[in-house]
Amino acid sequence: TILGLYSKTKEIGIMIGTFSSKIISRPWYYVACKIKPRAVKQIYFFGLIFCIFALIALLKFLLAVVSFFISILGPNWTLLSDFNIFIVLIMAMYFFVQFTNSTMLALGLEKELLVIDRWIIGIKIALYLVMLGIITFNNLEFDIKIFLFLEVFIRLVNLLSQIICLIIKTKLKKPINTTNI
Repeated sequence: TILGLYSKTKEIGIMIGTFSSKIISRPWYYVACKIKPRAVKQIYFFGLIFCIFALIALLKFLLAVVSFFISILGPNWTLLSDFNIFIVLIMAMYFFVQFTNSTMLALGLEKELLVIDRWIIGIKIALYLVMLGIITFNNLEFDIKIFLFLEVFIRLVNLLSQIICLIIKTKLKKPINTTNI
């Protein structure tokens, strides 16, 4: 039951994040490929900051929407209501990471993005193994919230790594704009 809740919580968060990503991130990529790199960075950072403030302002509304969505799923899924904050956070982090992915790809930073993605996978595997080891060897009870916090934390590390890379790489070299190719 606990693993099912964990899986369903992540699944719903990523599903909603994918939907929002397709509406904003994918069109943004096509626009970003056609404008100057400096404008891409400026619009990206403005958009990211705007989305963060919008998330904070709309948090209660988003939690209510997720709760309503969970109630539609039926009585078997009512336990998910306890984790609606994680669903919203995973959705938001998924969107922010995809928005940053699109920006980095439009600026020609695909190699850097690949390196970050590989590091994040390694960090994720290592952290999950460490957590499982701690739980197993200390005879602790499996707590889904710890793993959901871990999931949000890993996505935050991914986002921060992408932002740092984007800032550093676009200051060090002139990024490639794909419209010139």
